[in-house]
Order: sequence, then structure tokens, then C-alpha cells
Amino acid sequence: MADLSPIAFLQVLGFGDLLLWLLTFAIVYGILTQVKVPKSKATRGIIAIVSGFFVLISVPSEFLSVITSLSGSMIIIILAFLVLLIFIEIGGIRHTEIQKIKDKDGNEREIEVGVNLFSKNSYVIAAAFIIIGILVFIGAGGLGFLGFDNLPPINITGIAIIIVVLIGVLWMIRGE
Repeated sequence: MADLSPIAFLQVLGFGDLLLWLLTFAIVYGILTQVKVPKSKATRGIIAIVSGFFVLISVPSEFLSVITSLSGSMIIIILAFLVLLIFIEIGGIRHTEIQKIKDKDGNEREIEVGVNLFSKNSYVIAAAFIIIGILVFIGAGGLGFLGFDNLPPINITGIAIIIVVLIGVLWMIRGE
């Protein structure tokens, strides 16, 4: 057998099947736990396990290939995001705000407070994750799975670069 990349090796081992089974198990078990039906945890677990196997048996092969490709891409994106978080924390990048406080004597003064970058821009971060997720889904062949087979091929890297440039331009315009 030829040397396989780690993602191809996971695909050969059936990582897509395992991921689909775990996803189904987690969703079914979570729903049963929230509604507390049935009362026994063991029974909820058995129902979730069996549901996972039923989904695994009935899933089309095209869906499995999309899930496998998605899982490989998402692992790379999550690792890249973790590296970005590490660099941001090491660099101490924070957004500063000026807050007014009163001391014991009733005098008001202003202080600078460092705010976490991600908590300050949570909507922007959420929008970026949604856009990245959509691009990964399209790149993994998700449009073909949804029935859009007649579309011309899409260059995901080019679209991602254009989106990053647009975000940079909008950020620079807003900064004026």
C-alpha cells in the first residue's frame, strides 16, 4: 500500500462512518436526556446506539464521502484556529475600553480595561465561522449531495481569498 496522508488513512479506517455514528448517537442521546424519556440512562444509551446504527445502515454512500471530506477539512480548520488563538494570547492582543468608575469618595475617574478580542467581536467571529463552514461544505462536495450537480466547478481557495480581502477592505474603511 502506498504512503497515505493522515486524512486518507483515517478515511481508509472508516472515520466517516464513525463520525456519522457518533453524531447520530450524540444528537439522539441529547434529545432523550433533555426530555427525560425514558427515565433510565442505560435505556437512553441503548436507544441512541441503535439509532446510530440504523442511520449508518441507511445512509447513501455519497453522504458518507461528503461527511468524510468535511471531517478532514474541519480538523485542519480547527487546528488552524487553535494556532491563531495561541498566537493571539501570546501576543497579548486585546481591545481596550475606557470605563468610568466611582471611588469611595464619590469621585468619578476613567480607567482603561482590556477586553478579550473574541468577546468584543462575537458577531464577527460567528459570521466568519458560518462563512468558513459554508465554504468547507461546498468544497467537500456538499452541493452535489444537495442536488446541484450542474453547477460549474467552484474554486474555494479563490473565493476564500476574495472574502478575506473584502473583510480587510471593510475593516480599513470602518477604521477611518
